Amino acid sequence: MPLPGILNIFKQFGSWTILSTNFVPISLMVTLEFISLLQTYFLVRDQTFYNEDLQIGCEVQSSNLHEELGQIDTVFTDKTGTLTKNEMKLKAF
Repeated sequence: MPLPGILNIFKQFGSWTILSTNFVPISLMVTLEFISLLQTYFLVRDQTFYNEDLQIGCEVQSSNLHEELGQIDTVFTDKTGTLTKNEMKLKAF
C-alpha cells in the first residue's frame, strides 16, 4: 500500500539521509583538517610571535597546536625566569 504524500516525502528523505551519512563525516573531517592547516599558516605568519633577539618566529610542529594553545590560561616560571629571560612583564590582568 503506497504511503500518503507527506509520509512518502519523509520516507524518501530518511532513505537519502541514511545513504548519505557515510559521505558527510569524511567531507567534514577534510574540511576541519583544511581549516587547521589554514590556522597553522596564520599562526606561523603572525608577527606577534616573532622574537627579535633570536630572529626566529613561531614554528608549528603539529597540526593541532592552535587547539592546545586555546587551553592555556596561566604560565608560571621559577625564580630564575627560565621561560621569560628575567623579563617579567604583566601583559593583561
